[in-house]
Formats: sequence, C-alpha cells, structure tokens
Amino acid sequence: MALDGITATALCEELDQKLTGARVVKIMQPDRYTVVLTLYTGQRQEQLTISANPSLPTIYLGRPNQPNPKQAPSFCMMLRKYLQGATLESIETPPYERVFILRFQVLDEYHDLVEKCLIAELIQRRTNLILTNDKGTIHNAVIHVDHSINRVREILPAHPYQLPPPLDKLKPEDWLEQKETLGLFPTRLNNLKLEKALLALILGLSPFPARAIVQSTGLDPRLQLKDLTDLQLARLAQALTTEMEKVVGRHWQPTLYFSTPQDTVPLDFYALELPTPLHKVTISSVAEAMTLYSNAQRESNRLEQKRQHLRKIITQELEATSRKAELHRQEMSEGQKADKYQLYGELILANLRQYYPNAKSMLATNYYDSEQKQIDILLQEDLSTGPANAERYFRLADKAKSKYRISSRLLAKDKQDLDWLTSLQVAVENAGEIDDLDALADEYKHYRRLKKSADKSQLWSTASKKTGFKNQSTSGSKRDLNPGKPGKKRPYQMTKSGAKKHKKSFRKEDKPLPPRRYLSSDGLIITVGRNNIQNDRLTLRQAARNDLWLHVKNAPGTHVIVSKGESEFPSRTIEEAAGIAAWFSRKAGSQAKVEVDYCPVRNVKKPRGAHPGHVVYEDYRTIIIEPLDPTELSRP
Repeated sequence: MALDGITATALCEELDQKLTGARVVKIMQPDRYTVVLTLYTGQRQEQLTISANPSLPTIYLGRPNQPNPKQAPSFCMMLRKYLQGATLESIETPPYERVFILRFQVLDEYHDLVEKCLIAELIQRRTNLILTNDKGTIHNAVIHVDHSINRVREILPAHPYQLPPPLDKLKPEDWLEQKETLGLFPTRLNNLKLEKALLALILGLSPFPARAIVQSTGLDPRLQLKDLTDLQLARLAQALTTEMEKVVGRHWQPTLYFSTPQDTVPLDFYALELPTPLHKVTISSVAEAMTLYSNAQRESNRLEQKRQHLRKIITQELEATSRKAELHRQEMSEGQKADKYQLYGELILANLRQYYPNAKSMLATNYYDSEQKQIDILLQEDLSTGPANAERYFRLADKAKSKYRISSRLLAKDKQDLDWLTSLQVAVENAGEIDDLDALADEYKHYRRLKKSADKSQLWSTASKKTGFKNQSTSGSKRDLNPGKPGKKRPYQMTKSGAKKHKKSFRKEDKPLPPRRYLSSDGLIITVGRNNIQNDRLTLRQAARNDLWLHVKNAPGTHVIVSKGESEFPSRTIEEAAGIAAWFSRKAGSQAKVEVDYCPVRNVKKPRGAHPGHVVYEDYRTIIIEPLDPTELSRP
C-alpha cells in the first residue's frame, strides 16, 4: 500500500510547489477511472495522471502507456467543458488524508473568474474523482454513490460535496506533543497487537511502515500492547518517535522497496526510508518515486491480468480438446469391433441350419477356430431370415471400420492440438512482457481462425455427401444458391480510399512483433521466438543454414537461434543460449536442470501439416543446463 496519509502529504506538497500556476491545455481519459491532465507551467508541459482505480489508486507525473478511446467518455467531456484553459491555483489535502483537492480558476460563459475543484479521493475501495463548483456542489463524479451504497454521504450530481468523515486518530504532531503528558499509548489500545495499535494511534500511517517500525524494535509482532513491559513500551515509543519526527520536520526520503536487488517491480514505496531488511532504492523526489512505483505496478497488473485471461481461455480449450479426444478414443475402441461383426455375419451364413425364425440368439460353429467352438450370436427378432441378420452384422462391420478410420485420424489431430496448446500454456506462464503475451494471443487467434475454417469445410463436405450437392470449388457446375433472384451484373469493387484505409489498418494490425534479442558474453546475437508462429518464421525463414538452433528436449518451449560468427560457437555462448531455452520452457519458478538439444539450422525440418512451432531435427547434441534469466545478458 504505497499511498497512505503521510505519503499523500509529502506528494501533495511537492506537486503543489511544482504545478501551481500551470494552465490546463489538454484533458484525456484513457479508461473509466483514469484522467490525464496536460499542464503548461510556462516553461514546459507536465502530464498529471490521476487514477481512481480501486486496485491501484494513484496520482503521479507522467501518463499511462495505453491508448485513448476514439470517443471520449462523458466525464472527460464534462472536464473539458469546465477545466479547458483553467489555471491550477493550488493542490492541497486534508491533514494526512488520501484526498487531493486541485483548485482551478477558469472563465465562465460570462467571462467571470470562477473556482472549480477536482477532488481525487484515493482511498482504496472508496476511490472517486469528483468535480465541484465554487459553492461545493457536485457537477459529476466518476463513480456515483447513492443512498443504497452510503446513506450518509451521497456523491451525485447537484448534491453538496462532503469530505470523508475524520478518523479517531492522532496526527503525528499531536502525538509527539501529548506523549509526555497523556502517556505513550492510550489504554484503549491495550488489547490490540503492536502493528494494529500503531495503526489505530497515528493518523496517516499504513501497515507497511507500522510493520517496519515494530520489526526494528525486535519485539514479537504477535504480542498485544498490554503484554509489553515498561522498557519494551519505551523502545517501541522511541522507534515510532524517530519516524514521526521525520514526518513533522518534513525530512522526506522517498524510497522504493524490493524483495531482492534483481527484482524490477517494487513491493512498496514510501516517503521515508524505513528500518527494514528489504532492498532499498532512494529516489530524489516523492513525485518521481510515485511515478516509478505506479508505472511498475500498473504494467505488472496488466501483465498478470492478460496472463490470467490467456491462461483461462487456453485451459478451457485444453479441457474441450481433451474431452473431444476422449470421445474419439471411445469411438476408435468401438471401431475395433469391426472384425467381430464381420465374423458374426459370416458365421450366420455358414450355420443357417442352426437358425430359427424369431429366435433371440443362435449357436454357431466357428469354423475359423481350430477347436471349432460354439459361439452364441445375438439376433434381431424382427428380421425374419438368417441372411437378413447376417446383412445387419455386415453393415455394423462397415460402419465400425469407417468409425475406426475417422476416429483414429481425428484422435491424431487431437493429440497434435493438445501438444500445441500445452506449449502455448508453458509460453504464457514464462512470458515476462506484455509483448510476449500479445504475440501468444495473436497465435491463439490464428489457431481459432484456422479451426473455424476447418470446421466449416468439414460441415460443408458432410452436407454435400448427404444432399449430393457439389461445391463450385470442387466441380465445374455453376452456383445456384438462390434461384429466382438475379445476380449483380458487376461485382462489388472497393473504392480507392476504402482500399487504402483497409490496407493501412491491415498492415497496422498484422504487423508482427520482433523476436527477443540478447548479446552473449562472446558478442554473438541470441534470438528467441515469442510464440510458435514466430518460432517457425525464425527457424525456417530468417536463420541462416549454419546458425545454431536450440530447443529443450521432449518438452514445449521456444526456439533459440545463435547467429554464426567468424569462428566456431564458443562453449560459453552455447551454455547461455541453452540456459535461455531452458528458462522459457520451465515451469514457473523452477530452477531444475533440463536437457537442451542443439544442432545447425540446416538439420531442422518441419513435417507437412504440423502445427506452428513443431519441427523434427537430426544429428544433434544434448547439454544439461540450469535455466538462465535472460535479463542477466545485455541487449544488442
């Protein structure tokens, strides 16, 4: 929880000093909860992003990396109406609250200066963006709150705005003044655990700094306040005093906190440097730290949301394909009874003397058996003769043969689909960038289009067999799908402007993402595919014959290409490329050693009709290697 009351106070003071007097030149709303104000300070433009997203409420300098909608939302249009060209007079916040009040001066329709306030309530689960006039009446809000949600404080157009009710806590200044006279901790906190007691005592304190303060004292966080001795209480009060004096004196030390030095996404951010064993990165300003933290968290959330979406649809496709494969497996087992049905039909004809009309079964001698055992064959009572029952078994045998032939072909196709979906699932789990997931999403869409086209072709061929109708593509007959309705004399032709638009949009939409590229320790370029379609393009089209190809052994994964240099491939480069291949084929978090095969690209072939990414290779070598995080290598 990066934004608490203390951090909000520090951030508000810095933004107010930096942006006061700036003029609003542009207003955008990329999504439902986010507003971006472009402000001209007289020297340069600054972009202030305010996000009331309940999962990550934030306010920072900069703009999110997401496109604007083609049609601006109604709240954005209302902001443009009232705030376009306005001057930012001040940014303020109630004492140690996560509420930012941006006061603007703007000319109304009568050219009189009026005040407008954009209020950002960045309190998790109660976030909102509200625009009010000079009398405190609400123009509109991003989230409307009526009496069914909150009977005390409605947030609706034409209603008076009220600040969130104050909490029964002490401001840091008040606690420092009263601790000598009224005691270190009030008795009402005695039954609370240490972290909870600090949160209930200090206004603007969040769980992260409270936990760090308790840990710095060495006390057991499971203890309640009443369990501490006087010496322990004094130690806890001294640790809290040290941090609160920094707050009162405005000695801000904005810091990002990471689990390990290798992490790229911070765990948290705070306006003070807290006594914690986490890896710390000190930032020069609170606004800059907030920008870095917000961008990293937003990209991380986008990555996980997209990963979760792809994981869901691929899992559903895997389950559906598995069910289909099981049905085809059952059909194939039914088709294996063709020989038995054929034998029953022949034995009925060979044992007609044993046949009795309207009998439910007959005993027939199996002349194909050396011992000539008797077989009990079930009969259909409504068939009057033995040859009719034999003909029934011959039809069952033909049907079973056809069923076995079709189901075995479909089962092989299902196995290919399952292998490909499994490789896609592994790639989704190992994707570390939004671009990787976009490439995998494109591959899945391509698979769905091909599957839909194949299903239509199969449906058409089945219908043609049943009705005897021939498609124009397979016969020379003319199409007559709608007799009686005259066809157009001239086919539709797209205009030049329409063709240009279509061509531009097609190129923009279908432009492939570039593969990942890394530089080995020996200076050779290592290229890694993002998805199976790119793997095929990389291995079969772009790579040279003498380049080195690597892939994890007997497991789904990415194709890795090492470009050929002037000499032989160094062993260190082969190990690094194999480690990257293992990294992008591993299970999430696994660091176990795996086998990686490598060979020249000329030894890699693609079977006809195989799924994207599926190849066969020969004359290869195998190396056992641990996964290597590619971020440890430099980019070319």
